[in-house]
Amino acid sequence: MNEGRAFAISLAESGVDVRYAVDAAAHALVAECDAVLIGADSIGDQRVVNKIGSAGLSQTAAAVGVPVSVLADETTVLPLGFLQMLEDDPWLPSGACWELRSCRP
Repeated sequence: MNEGRAFAISLAESGVDVRYAVDAAAHALVAECDAVLIGADSIGDQRVVNKIGSAGLSQTAAAVGVPVSVLADETTVLPLGFLQMLEDDPWLPSGACWELRSCRP
């Protein structure tokens, strides 16, 4: 997928020190970082929905005191009251959804 790759390259070309890794490997780098930036498939009233590794990565960052920011364009923001996928939906893979408050220390 590598959806953040172009963004990471752009940041690096602008002089920002970037550590880019797939979700499964990013946990090992978090403690060395000043911030964690993740994307979003959708942003609703109370939650962000993204790839399955985002929740664990955010929790790891919170545990070591590294702030997490969600970066997404306006096309991912849902109208107020729009029903998002919920973690207890039987067809949804476990851990695919997480609430914003889950990544706060």
